[in-house]
Amino acid sequence: MKKIFTYRIILSTLLMSAAALTGCDRQLSELTPSIKLEQGLVYHFPFDGNSTNLINNEHYEIINDSYSADRFGEANKALSLGCKCGPSKGLSGVDIGLGKEEGATSVWVNFNSFNDSDHPLFFKGDQYNELPASYYIFATIDGAFFFYRDDPNNDEKAIITEKVFEPKKWHHILFRWSDSKKIVEIFVDGIIVGSEAYATATPNDREERTDIAYGERNGYGFYYQGKMDDLRVYDRWLNDDEVAALAQ
Repeated sequence: MKKIFTYRIILSTLLMSAAALTGCDRQLSELTPSIKLEQGLVYHFPFDGNSTNLINNEHYEIINDSYSADRFGEANKALSLGCKCGPSKGLSGVDIGLGKEEGATSVWVNFNSFNDSDHPLFFKGDQYNELPASYYIFATIDGAFFFYRDDPNNDEKAIITEKVFEPKKWHHILFRWSDSKKIVEIFVDGIIVGSEAYATATPNDREERTDIAYGERNGYGFYYQGKMDDLRVYDRWLNDDEVAALAQ
């Protein structure tokens, strides 16, 4: 009888322990960040000695650019832009997706200096006819972040931050937008530095706006001077955990 009673106690303890563990697992699962950095990728350029989009293996020829050490010190693992002899054409034609219902763009940057001019990052518009751009994103001459987009009503929407960049230092930039959330948010080094509410994110993308460029705005002679690495373009909103993970 005593043995049976002892057996029942042991069995009951084991069942209770299993239930407790299951509950812990459920709680841990709920607390585990939802990080799926491969989901929704449209473009991914690691710049490992080339400018190939890993999503479809499409290669972009580099003109007036080269490769340099990345933020980990590994040689030829980052795109180096700095030639004043002409615009960067390595990623011309790659649209970061502003104007879609939602999305996000993530990139690591390292500016040589802020003494000469602004540093264009992403541009879409008719540069030569000087029409309003669909979007124009750059670092200013004083190290601030400037984010401009044209909306369907021809209203110019711009976010200008305080100084957030230092020269010769790697910084992570991420911006995400969503029509349903009615907001665009900008992060630098994992910290939100600017946001804007809107009715819709769709830019007024006229037919003549065909120029899409990275690292240059050749109609005005502005060129990015520095390094760029691990460029990612998503067709979805990234959650806070994913934003933090990409900034590591």
